[in-house]
Amino acid sequence: MSVRSTPLKSNFTSGELKPALHAREDLTSYQNGALAIENMVVLPEGGLTRRPGTQMIAPLKDETQAGELMPFKFSRTDARMLVLNAGVARVGKDRGFVANGAAPYEFATPFAALDLPNLRWAESADFMFLAWGKRPKTIVRYADTNWQVADYMPANGPTEPQNLDPAKTIAVSGVTGAITLTANVDLFQAGHVGSIWRLDEGDLSLVPYWTANESVATLAAVDPAQAKKYRRYKNNIYCPLTDAGGAPSPAAGQQSCGVNPPTQSYGDSQSAPGCCWWRFVSAGYGYVKITAVTDARTATAAVMPVPGSSQAQLPDSLALKPTYRWAEASWSDVRGWPDIVTFTQQRIGFLGLFGRFWLSNPGDYNSFEARSDDSSAIQGQILSIDGAAVEARWAVSSGWIVVGAAEQEPVIRGPGAYDALTQSNIQAIVDQGEGAAIARPTIAQAGVVYIGTSRQRLHYAKISRLMETVAITEMSVAATHVLSGRAAGVAYQHDPHRIVWGFSKDGALWGFTFRPEQQVIGAHRHPMPGAFVEALAAIPSADGEGYDVWMIVRRVFGATVRRFVEVLTDFFEAADPANPTAAGAWFVDCGVPYAGPPTKALNGLPFPDGVIVRVFGDGLWIGDFPCAAGAVALPRAISNGVAGLPIAGRVRTLPMEPSRPGVSARGGVKQATHATVDLLETFGGEALSGGQDAEGFRFDGEPEDLFPTGAQTPAAPRPLFTGRRVFPMDGPHSLRVELQFQFDHPYPVTLLGLSPDVEQAEV
Repeated sequence: MSVRSTPLKSNFTSGELKPALHAREDLTSYQNGALAIENMVVLPEGGLTRRPGTQMIAPLKDETQAGELMPFKFSRTDARMLVLNAGVARVGKDRGFVANGAAPYEFATPFAALDLPNLRWAESADFMFLAWGKRPKTIVRYADTNWQVADYMPANGPTEPQNLDPAKTIAVSGVTGAITLTANVDLFQAGHVGSIWRLDEGDLSLVPYWTANESVATLAAVDPAQAKKYRRYKNNIYCPLTDAGGAPSPAAGQQSCGVNPPTQSYGDSQSAPGCCWWRFVSAGYGYVKITAVTDARTATAAVMPVPGSSQAQLPDSLALKPTYRWAEASWSDVRGWPDIVTFTQQRIGFLGLFGRFWLSNPGDYNSFEARSDDSSAIQGQILSIDGAAVEARWAVSSGWIVVGAAEQEPVIRGPGAYDALTQSNIQAIVDQGEGAAIARPTIAQAGVVYIGTSRQRLHYAKISRLMETVAITEMSVAATHVLSGRAAGVAYQHDPHRIVWGFSKDGALWGFTFRPEQQVIGAHRHPMPGAFVEALAAIPSADGEGYDVWMIVRRVFGATVRRFVEVLTDFFEAADPANPTAAGAWFVDCGVPYAGPPTKALNGLPFPDGVIVRVFGDGLWIGDFPCAAGAVALPRAISNGVAGLPIAGRVRTLPMEPSRPGVSARGGVKQATHATVDLLETFGGEALSGGQDAEGFRFDGEPEDLFPTGAQTPAAPRPLFTGRRVFPMDGPHSLRVELQFQFDHPYPVTLLGLSPDVEQAEV
């Protein structure tokens, strides 16, 4: 006697599960998971739909070199994709390249191929700031055909803590323009060229303090040789004028200093009616940019203006006496350059070696002025729990700065969740300890998705300022095998299905449908024979309603290797849901579209001779044809279609065991006699039963075609089916019963559920 049952499989929200979980029937993820999901995407509702194909945008400029993708998002409806390769950047827009005449517009960049994986960037409107372990850069968009790359080097630092050893001094040959720096100890190295140093007055007594009602005529000259007269007030230095904009040496007895001291840091001000005017000269310090190093004690430099003031010179007193109050540049070829850049609380922040960080003055991304109030620039260092150096690999800001480091996830924050950052209250503490790989993360679901240090795990960091925590969970805990050994990059496609796409070092493409608030974390793999994804990024689509996923794909055709920029096309939606057809479907990879007069010849294909090209036109599968001289000949004319590389897909269930109270089905011999498949707007595909026989060997039965067509040759777009189909299975008796749905065609497929009829001999 046998027992008949129909286990239901209508939920795939846990996605493809790793082999170590294939016997964990006690887990919810087992009930909602699958043994294999290939070139299908987990839907948040529980079903599966096939992955869209890709559109070939263009070959890389230099196909022998790797490239990189840099998303540029001014707004939801104004986004571009910069494609970096061969020392230039091309501008991606509307699934194409911005043109400069007949050729793509491009602008020069200083990045070699080996630099591209190290680039980290932060964007503010039309400005991008880049850090990469070398001198930081900016990229500015003035128009779609006018982008400029420049060095990012603020005129005022950042600098190291000031030297306070009186035995180590620097003398200057002048206070404006090109000057010579002379040290009395070995200070300068060739790697200092291009770096910014700060020089403060070493002897404050050289400039007397301002005194009320002092006669201007009696002011003593600070430098008798130059007859310059100055006064100091709150460390600022001023010179007297006969009137606003007048000469700096008033006639004897003409004016008094007045009762109100000068306080401005710009231009001129009058102490009181009838009294002299005061011109701001300097703040008692200044900055120089080293332009050449003669030897360890001599360098030439250019005097820099001081941002936030009208100061354009060094204090004159520095030319009278060497100063021991100097501060070396924090950034140079000697001390290193920042690796990471981000924004927080109206400041730009950089991170460098050993966990060091620098935050600009608030509201000014080009100023690192050290001040005595809360508007000061900030610098500090993150310290690890065990004392090892912190190796920062990315940083994102959500009021706090969350840092992905090699062994932990530190945060840079104030004492409270919403406190403004200042030099006196800033805290740099380790909050979590998972660790991150050297790879750019992606923002998703109000948090950060990033690759773990081993590259074998994918993590999600949920930033909660209200709870003052960063909660980290492993997204890939049930599907680490999907990462194909070593994950390399991720990008988030917010719409329509909330998918974190990723690729691995071996070029494998994969994804996780990610709706944690609905307990949906479903993994899926996307095999592309002969293709290797080398870069991946996402930007909003041109209409702002979806997200475009861009890829750089290396494709190997026998002895021919090519690199293409490709974009994932839209998920299929029937134009008329009441009468759905396959018109408009795009289920080929590296596809080239055609729209025009009816034709039997498709030209301009990027494939070598002999490569099999799949053609879909006017809502029908025309056939698969060998490419010859970049073209294929068709048996029938099409006016709207696409030619590209075939995509095959499948889903295989985990063992589906009958369920009876108090009786285990694990050891019993079973047979699937029929299966029921629920489909939505689908055509094509076949199903089969498989599993493991009594000796433990895996097997597959004969596939059953769900859509037998015979010799039909429709003249209109293929209608799509929504509903349920039941078909017989011919699998032998087995210990495990698995169902597989598979397809190798260019039609839409959405699978909602699989249900076998299983007979088991009663024990």
